[in-house]
Order: sequence, then C-alpha cells, then structure tokens
Amino acid sequence: QREFEQLKLLAEVAYPEEFCAILLGTRDGETTRLTRTLPTPNTHDTPRRAYAISPAAVIVAQRQSREDELQILGFVHSHPDHPAEPSPTDLEQALWVGSVYAIVSVRAGKFAAISFYRLAGQALEERRFLPEEVKLQK
Repeated sequence: QREFEQLKLLAEVAYPEEFCAILLGTRDGETTRLTRTLPTPNTHDTPRRAYAISPAAVIVAQRQSREDELQILGFVHSHPDHPAEPSPTDLEQALWVGSVYAIVSVRAGKFAAISFYRLAGQALEERRFLPEEVKLQK
C-alpha cells in the first residue's frame, strides 16, 4: 500500500508533467509483487507529453535490485489529463518484453487511476500490452 500511495503522490507532484520511475519487487510464477518504487528524472525533451528514463537510472536500479535481492519488474509513468491506458507511443518505446508497464492517470493534478500491463510479443510487430495484476507489498 505504501508503494501505491507513493505512485499517486509522485504523479500528482509532477503534474502537469509526466513522472516516471522504475518498479522493483519479486515474481513467483504468476504473482508479481511490487516492493519498491525508484523515482527517476523524466529526461524527455517534452515532459508534458512524454517520458524518458536515462540508461544511468536503469543501471542504478539494477544495482539496487541486486543489493536488495529484488528484480526490476518494469516501469511506471503518468498520463496527465489522459486515461491510464497505453498510448501508441508507449507501445512503440517499450523494450523490456515480459516487464510490467504501469500508467497513472492524473486529472487536474489529482490521482484518477492506475493500470498495470505486461509487455508481450518478441518481434516488434507482435508487441502488445496485456493487463497485469500486481500485488502491492506492505
């Protein structure tokens, strides 16, 4: 629940820009548990319309996940004044097949919804987001 509240807060504070973060946790078969959110700077040139996470931030997250015996589950970003659904740009830029991609909708600066998806499909033309159930670790 703490991580869920952090995601809501991060999205509201960043509004009207998109926030982004890396999700850490565990996977056990079909169960994905979010344990930690690592906020990262949005390095995109137009952060009101898109997000980018720097390679350096991913390296830091990889080190942190190893130290804490966790995995990088995936990534999260916000959609200011848009639904918590993947856009064509989100799918185009998603590269980590099998990873979770979460989207937080913020409307007029207030949390509206959060959705989790898993990136499926190996070839570029097969890639798609599938709804994913993520359990939030206390």
